[in-house]
Amino acid sequence: MIDRRLAREERAHDQLEERPGAYPALYAHWEGHQWSALSLDFSTDRATFEALDEAEREGLVWIFANRFHAEFNVARLLAPFLLAAPDYGTQLLLATQVADEHRHLQVVLRVYAEVFGVRGGIDAVRERADRDLDPVSKTL
Repeated sequence: MIDRRLAREERAHDQLEERPGAYPALYAHWEGHQWSALSLDFSTDRATFEALDEAEREGLVWIFANRFHAEFNVARLLAPFLLAAPDYGTQLLLATQVADEHRHLQVVLRVYAEVFGVRGGIDAVRERADRDLDPVSKTL
């Protein structure tokens, strides 16, 4: 059963590779489904956060440390792949991923600023998130 599933996945992958215009089609899809990190309204989130007790607020900020580091690292680590892409189609596709990861990072930075009240931009958020990482996450 696993062998059949792997064979199906391999055929699907081969078909995507062989289909002309696959990357432009993915890019067109990306262009048609944009959203803005600046258009999100965090006023309800801020009010809900402020209604939590101190331990709950600290717990939520602690959890978000992993979210910050995940978005920050993926945004940073994808750039070399974009630069090393073998052709324009691959570069175009990877560029959409890099843009999306930075958009995700902007949302996390806005949550830290507008919901958690952490001022000072990415440096202050990184410092706070570094303090909140557990030992396992630091190792990873």
